[in-house]
Amino acid sequence: MHSAYADNTVNIVIFNEKSAYQKTFYRHLLTYIDTTKIEIISIDSSEISTSKVAEKNPSLIINLDKTLTESLINLGVDTPIFHTLITIADSQKLLPCKTPCISRKNHFFVLDQPPSRTLGLIQLIDPNASNIGVIYSKNSMSLLRSIQKKSINTPQHIKGFSSDSTSLGFILNDVAKSSDIILAVADTSIYNASTLPQILLTSYRHRTPVIGFSKSFIKAGAVSGVLSNLQQLAKQLAENILEHHNKRQILSKGIIYPKYFSVMSNRRVASSLNLHFDDDEKLTSVLISRELP
Repeated sequence: MHSAYADNTVNIVIFNEKSAYQKTFYRHLLTYIDTTKIEIISIDSSEISTSKVAEKNPSLIINLDKTLTESLINLGVDTPIFHTLITIADSQKLLPCKTPCISRKNHFFVLDQPPSRTLGLIQLIDPNASNIGVIYSKNSMSLLRSIQKKSINTPQHIKGFSSDSTSLGFILNDVAKSSDIILAVADTSIYNASTLPQILLTSYRHRTPVIGFSKSFIKAGAVSGVLSNLQQLAKQLAENILEHHNKRQILSKGIIYPKYFSVMSNRRVASSLNLHFDDDEKLTSVLISRELP
């Protein structure tokens, strides 16, 4: 009998079935994939092993569980791996091999927004903001460098403040006083449930706006941010799975930023800081237009 999968390729999706977050993403992913043409097999992350992967003989592995990143890389299989639902800081923390892991075989679909996009949002929100403060740890140092590189041909000056959650309290006043805007990066060693209230209160006391990176962060008091929801992330991943299926090379240096996004702002915070800027739909459309070829 002739198989529906003419080229006999299998794509394995690995996720933690106890994680509602990963399961929701997986459901969104399936809505964007024609499973009559592309075969998808799911494996619970607790059951993963070299033999389990080998017996499926996959052409592609899609990893939704960031805690498996290092072990998947060390599996010793030649199969390309798409890692997703992971930040750049996560990848730096989890991977002891760092750059060698970022190879043709491993592609990281990160949650971080590209630096040019976040810097573009800052310019739209406050064109006069020139001193941009970025608090970073050793895990987000590479992201800081990328932001600084993208700012070279702009009026924006990026100043980095090295810290972690234990030393954060000692530098917050200095960051808030010396910055026109604080650009938060997705690094849980700095921004987490225990540190976020202190960061937002200190910045607000100095009337320094914060650009956030998540819906909850912005609702808590960041003035604005660029976000990609699970549907948008799943759509982009599905497009790249199709590219791989059609034998097209994925053009990246290992890190792939979100393609689809929208701007979210906290108008109450913006008003209290006397910041007045376009509505979120307009901000989103302007940023999208700037990225068109």
